Amino acid sequence: MKEPTPELADAISSAEYEAAMTEPTALHTEPKVPPFPTGALPSWWKDFVEATAEATQTPLDLAASVTLGVMATALSGRNRIQAAPGWEEPLNLYLACALPPGNRKSAVFNLATAPLRDVEADLIEDAKPEVRRQATLKKLREDAAETVRKQVMTGKKSEDEYLSAVQAAEEIPVLTLPRLLADDATPEALTSLAADNGGKISVASAEGGIFDIFAGRYSGGMPNMDILLKGHAGDAMTVDRKGRPSERIASVCLNMNLTVQPAVLRQIGSGSPEKSKGELERFLFTVPKSIVGYRSVEAKPVPAGVKAAYYHHVSSLARTAAAPDGPAIIQMGSDAAKLFTDWQKAIEADLRPGGLLGDPRVIGWGSKLAGTTARFAGILHLASGKTTDELVSADTADCAAAIAEHFAQHALAAFHLMSISDPHKKAKDLRMIIINNKLFSFTERDLLTKASRSVFPDSTAIKEALAILLENDWVFRVQMPEPRGPGRKPSQMYVPHRSMFESGLHVAESAEYAESAA
Repeated sequence: MKEPTPELADAISSAEYEAAMTEPTALHTEPKVPPFPTGALPSWWKDFVEATAEATQTPLDLAASVTLGVMATALSGRNRIQAAPGWEEPLNLYLACALPPGNRKSAVFNLATAPLRDVEADLIEDAKPEVRRQATLKKLREDAAETVRKQVMTGKKSEDEYLSAVQAAEEIPVLTLPRLLADDATPEALTSLAADNGGKISVASAEGGIFDIFAGRYSGGMPNMDILLKGHAGDAMTVDRKGRPSERIASVCLNMNLTVQPAVLRQIGSGSPEKSKGELERFLFTVPKSIVGYRSVEAKPVPAGVKAAYYHHVSSLARTAAAPDGPAIIQMGSDAAKLFTDWQKAIEADLRPGGLLGDPRVIGWGSKLAGTTARFAGILHLASGKTTDELVSADTADCAAAIAEHFAQHALAAFHLMSISDPHKKAKDLRMIIINNKLFSFTERDLLTKASRSVFPDSTAIKEALAILLENDWVFRVQMPEPRGPGRKPSQMYVPHRSMFESGLHVAESAEYAESAA
């Protein structure tokens, strides 16, 4: 930039003086998120979460979220909890932890899901003989029916005999090998997997590709998401598939245990709101801060005893839940029921305008929080070694509420990420450009030159964010001197509030903008 004229230099000094005499208004900041309350977990579970976070050098919330998904997979299906008379909740959960790439998500998934995968492998081996027997029997009856059909054509058999042979073949069910877990799959594939497994299936993936579907990357639009809606509530569902009779699932039980990139949540926020029919409101989000760059290179592995205890409990619970018994209802003790009622009242107050969950972005999510808390209570009850014949204690209900409070705080942060149209977010991004480039005076063109095109694609985006900074006294217009003689009028110049360059703000804004531009 060329040296300003004396008149322009005086105007800049005047604007800087005005800035120095004014206190800027704070821009909207992302909600602060607390770490997962591991003290609410049974000791064997708590030890594994903390040891896994240490061994993988990842945020505590990642291991907590993934293991909570593992426990929901192990315990949901036949088990339900009575939240109140006439109100039952299944124990399945939809979980998504948002972390940028490079945070060793796969390592945590591999450690946490290992016992489930071993149980699944054992169930498959146990089922193979019966699956083979049924398939062989069905093929024999189909062949017999085909023989009868040929005999009907020659007059040796009647049509009624052929119809009876066909019916005998159709009565042999098509059995499939059991599945507990699926990786990323389309909603149609999940529906088929649920139908083949008595209505229950769990998606466990460190890639979280289902969120790409939410972001609109599925066949150019949004597919039918009924499986996500009905699979969360345990509703009935009819499955129609080519080449096979329709199947009615009495109660669908779907678990989602995922990690996603924050950028995908932002992309969801940039899409058309009408594309979502409530799928996102069913997810329990965690959005911990990445610790990449601050990790120890001498981390201790998960102790053998801690891993063995976790493996034993998860395996035992998963095998018990896989048994073909009828549904088991967990009930709350009187003290737990009172605590749950008080918690419901607190949630209802938080849903009011101005309350913690009163923001239109999260009110739908918050409306499900009481039921989610009951699910936590059921999972914690069984994970603590209690049976379905025993009542949920007040301590367990209190721990469930603590976990629910944690997820409420993280939901605010997650839905903030999905609200990328928030003008204050863009203004913060622009403020970071000024800070990072030490722009003590600048024009709109200077900002556009320095900005990332993924965040500020054109001058209009710059103008909108700049207007917010001006309105909140983070930036001041320079009173431009009248031009001398003919020629183009000089571009409008601005000066920033000098408090922008305080080191704490500089570091925070730089990290946030770098993630936004990624």
